[in-house]
Amino acid sequence: MYMEFCVWLLAALKAVRDLLPSTVYRPILRSCTCKISDLKILQFKSHDIFIYPRYQEEITRLKAEKLELLRQNVSSQREVKRLRERETQLQTDLGTASREIQRLRLGIREANKAAAAATTTAN
Repeated sequence: MYMEFCVWLLAALKAVRDLLPSTVYRPILRSCTCKISDLKILQFKSHDIFIYPRYQEEITRLKAEKLELLRQNVSSQREVKRLRERETQLQTDLGTASREIQRLRLGIREANKAAAAATTTAN
């Protein structure tokens, strides 16, 4: 009976060790003197065995949340890239429009000067 419990405990330990980060895993465990095939195993207090499902639910929830945040991050990065490209295009268009406005203003000034000169020579 004790040996079966130790085998079961070793299997539970391996499952918990693989799923929990060491910062959570180490404080839960206590050293034990029982050995199976020269492997030192660690024993849980009886209430500690039931911590695993609670952490598993939390881990599952956090993984799902992380995945959603990664998706949102990728989507946001694409949107930022698209907006930067649009900004660059708009800046180029604005520069072109500004140069065209300057050219037209210069043309209006030249036309006004020519009209003023024509008016004074006509008089």
